[in-house]
Parts: sequence; C-alpha cells; structure tokens
Amino acid sequence: MTRPVPRRSSILLITLSVFTLVACSVLYHGVQQSHAASSSKEMRIIMLAGSANTGFWPIVERFANAAAQDLGVHLEIIHFHSNPVLMQQRMTALLESPEGQHPDGIIFYNYKRRGGELLKLAERYRIPSILYNAGFHNDQNMGAPRERFRYWIGEILPDDHAAGALLAERLVTLGRERFLIPDSSHLTLVALEGNRTSTANHKRVQGLRRYLETQPDVKLAQLFHSKWKRSLAFSAFSMAMLRYPTTTLFWTASDSMALGIMDGAREKGWIHGQNFLTGGIDLLPSIQPHIDRQELAVSIGGHYAEGAWALIALFDYLKGLDFMPIHGVRMRSTMVAVGPEEREKWNLLFLLDKRNLDAFDFKKLSRHYNGKLEHYKLDAGSLFDQLANVKNSEE
Repeated sequence: MTRPVPRRSSILLITLSVFTLVACSVLYHGVQQSHAASSSKEMRIIMLAGSANTGFWPIVERFANAAAQDLGVHLEIIHFHSNPVLMQQRMTALLESPEGQHPDGIIFYNYKRRGGELLKLAERYRIPSILYNAGFHNDQNMGAPRERFRYWIGEILPDDHAAGALLAERLVTLGRERFLIPDSSHLTLVALEGNRTSTANHKRVQGLRRYLETQPDVKLAQLFHSKWKRSLAFSAFSMAMLRYPTTTLFWTASDSMALGIMDGAREKGWIHGQNFLTGGIDLLPSIQPHIDRQELAVSIGGHYAEGAWALIALFDYLKGLDFMPIHGVRMRSTMVAVGPEEREKWNLLFLLDKRNLDAFDFKKLSRHYNGKLEHYKLDAGSLFDQLANVKNSEE
C-alpha cells in the first residue's frame, strides 16, 4: 500500500515546481526583458550596410531610415567600403565603448563570411542582433538563432531560392509563347551567376536548377560566372553566341548582368522580345525604363525593404514583443516580379522615392504601435501596394 504524501511535503513539491518553471522562463526571456527594461531612453540601433553610392544599398538605407524616423529609433548605419577587416574594426570600436554607450541592438549581414565574428562580439557584450539580407553558409556551422548564440535573436532573409525559380518561370513562359516553333522541340537557356561566395547567388542558382528539372523542354546550356558585373555579362553573351547560337533565354542573378546581356545583344543587332529574352533580380528604380522600353522582360526584387523589416522586428522585441512564438527565429521575405503588366499599377520611381517612403507610416507595420497587427507580412508585393496607396492619396 502506498503511503500518502504529507501535506507539508506536497506544498514543498508544488513550490519547487513553480520555482523551476519561473526560473526557466526567466532564463529563456532574460535577454528580452533586460533590454525592454531600459526602453525609457531613446533606442539606439546599429545597422551594417554596403557602401555603394548607387544601386541596391542606398534603397536599403532609405527604407531603414524612414522606418527609424517613424519608430523614434536612433539608427546608425555603418559603412566599411567592402573591407571586412574595417567592418570588424568599426564594430569592435563601437562595442568596446563604455557600457552606457553600447547600442541596444545590431542589424548585420554575413559579408564575405565574416558574420560569425560579429555574432561573437554581440554575444560578448550581450547585445541582441538580427541577421538580414545575406545568411550563413551551411559549412559555417552557425546553427539557428538562440542556439549557440543567445543574443542572436533571429534572421530575416530573402527567399532567394524562390526568386531564382520565379525569374526562370517568367522567362520560360514568355519564351514558349515567342520562340517555340513547330520545328523546334526545346528552348536553350544560358544563365549568369554572381559571386560564388554569396549565399544569395547560390540560392538563386539553386532555384533556377530546381525549376528547370521540371521543364524537360528547356535546356540549360551553361552557367557563366559573371560576378554581378555588367561588363562580364557582356563578354558572356558573346561567348554564349559562339558556343550556343540557338540561345534565346538569358537568366541572370542580378539586374546589372541582365543589362550586360542587353548591351551584347544590341551590339549584335538583336531586339529584345524578337530574338531573345532576359531578366534579372534586384528591381531597382533604374531598371524601370528598360522594362518600359521592353529591353528587359522582368525584374524580381523588393528585398531592399528588409532593413526596415529587421529594424521593426528588433524594435518590437526590445519593447517586449518577441516574434519567435509567431514566426519562429528564421523569417523569409518574399520578392515580387515586375514586368510590363505589373508596371501598370506600380511606378518604382515614385514608390521608392525618399519622399514617398517618408510619407508612409511604418508604425503600422510594428506590433508595438499597431495592436491589431497579429504578424509581420514580409511580402514585397503587399508593401508595394501600401506604398502605392500613399502616392495615390497625395495625388
């Protein structure tokens, strides 16, 4: 017969169980609570960004600055002029300042595989960080956020795999309409990739290959290593014409390389849409005139909003609203395709203009400010629609 547990022992066991649950909860949420407690002062966030004066990175900064202004965040953007050593030195100097001058959070990317060093710095100084734009390679063995590195709270990365596949799908669909003739049983496609150290490049090419595995009538002739450069893409076009003269589709991992294909075709006297089709990934405002003149079939992008999305997620986290229960720690943003049809509703030159972004209220994307917001919608098409409404309301 089992002896009954004395009343005093039962109370002790219950007390110990409650204490254990509370202790685990404090350990799990300790990072968030310690930073949320200091929310009375102005929040200071450090963001790493590329140093280009034109192209992708200035738009990333434009989005992030507009969001910071609305959220009331002091945002410091750190440039390192494509020098990973300088990147490390600047971040070390910032974090080795007196404790009261430490930033509240860090937004960083894995530039030339040096992101792990920044994570170690953030961990040492107990500063929450979010990875954006360029993730870790599998062989870096960084694990997931909140595993090896407690203060690495999450990541927001573009779904580059889906973007590579979407670009291929748009080109192949148009190619079948324009170039498949009765005596031709297949389409020939040439692809151009960027830097092989880039996770974005790797995933975009992977998306292309997986899509083509489902399209037996499309032949991938060659993948040229063009390093994101327009000049190398121009050379790749010339070589492709010598080796594969029946090529009609040119898939490129960036818009700059698509423009290089356009340059090469123009020199040959080819006309886009009649002799060949090309498109790329980035969707910069400067690409819009080429789409309007039908010199490019399509561009995929919108991922320059990730700086703002990462800032909002980090801001909400530091205000006590953790995104992990809703989104997990690995979030992916969705890019959008823009060709002649989409141009009828989206004017990139207006949508991405600084004045339009400053007029948009980014607080509506924050769970701290917008109590009705249940989850983040990291979708470029949805954001473009909202930005278009700002423009339309002002006209």
